Amino acid sequence: MRYLKIEWIHNLEHEPIIIYSEIDDKYNEIRKVEIYRDNKIEYADLNTEFGGTRLSEEPLLTLSETASDNQFKPMEIGKREFEKVWLKRIQCNK
Repeated sequence: MRYLKIEWIHNLEHEPIIIYSEIDDKYNEIRKVEIYRDNKIEYADLNTEFGGTRLSEEPLLTLSETASDNQFKPMEIGKREFEKVWLKRIQCNK
């Protein structure tokens, strides 16, 4: 598995500003957490969708392909960082 953090630079009120994804070797999303400007957290995995968040039906773009659009700042992160965010989603939505 690989873990991504993508900062989305925009002024859209109802869209996330940070997207965390756990992906497999073919860039298919397994889990995702979306964080909004007001600190709202939505998430999805293979069995659950919370809020408006859904896993992508298509494989994600590579980091370099995503970075070619200057509204996105993608980076690969470690499993530990992703798991912290994944656990935080539960605490924020109790």
